[in-house]
Amino acid sequence: AFSYLLIKLIIFFLSSICLIKICSYFKLKKEITRIILLILFCNSILIKSITTFHTTELQILLPIISTYFYILFLEKKINILFFGIFLGIIFLSKTNYAIILAIFLHLIFFKKFKEGFLFLFLFYIPTALWTLFYQNYWNINWSMVMEAKEYGWFSANLLSIDFYLSSIYTCIFTFFKSYYIILIVIFIYSMKFRFNFISKEYIIFILLFILSIMIQMFVTDKTDSIYMTKDLNFIYSIILGFMVFKISENIKLFLINRKNFCIFGLILIINSLVSLANFPLIHPYNQKVLEDHKKYMETGTKKYEK
Repeated sequence: AFSYLLIKLIIFFLSSICLIKICSYFKLKKEITRIILLILFCNSILIKSITTFHTTELQILLPIISTYFYILFLEKKINILFFGIFLGIIFLSKTNYAIILAIFLHLIFFKKFKEGFLFLFLFYIPTALWTLFYQNYWNINWSMVMEAKEYGWFSANLLSIDFYLSSIYTCIFTFFKSYYIILIVIFIYSMKFRFNFISKEYIIFILLFILSIMIQMFVTDKTDSIYMTKDLNFIYSIILGFMVFKISENIKLFLINRKNFCIFGLILIINSLVSLANFPLIHPYNQKVLEDHKKYMETGTKKYEK
């Protein structure tokens, strides 16, 4: 239990450093960076995850670490061998490959074919070695193919155009439900301000990242899961934090001083805790999260009782 919590704290700490570095790469002010950190780490998913024996938080944190190391690679501060192997090792913790696909597509888009395919090859070396280890040394009979069959992944009717159209529509609607606040604020913000730190290259990366997330949602048959869109949460936090600061500069009453910063953080935390509290209070056995996972838990129990 202590080791698991320690690993969680290390990952949280590492991802926060990576996010600060990403913000400094965009030359954002320290005040904006602090707001971004508040928005991200006061997220209800991360607050819940820090107390849970699961890898839920990695849906949000792994893309942050990956993006920062991708920036280091593009700036030639690390070589592709370290880049691919390092990400391959940390991704053994969770099969959350949307950001990996986004990096690959981004390299291919800018015609860096050699780097793109070499990155994928290096990335999957740790997975291959680990699979050989637990199957041959520990004799654990487990594979992604078995899991996919067990839980209905890759079960799409590949000949059905209606299925594809329906899945795309569901993915887009799920993204809207997850990030509708920022869409509204962007609309208001764009009337007066400009995002002077987002270049064409970054926009292409974001679009490819969204496409990769949608592919991951489709492949895992979770097109209606808001949680599956949270890979994008750090980009959402950066844009929203930037807008909050710029708007506060133009409304003198809400300048981001120490007092208002604390109030803003308190509002975020209270909002997250209220969303986690399931008001009105419901008996633990009757809470929706148990209802949602009941079939999954029954399947897992039957599988391992054998």
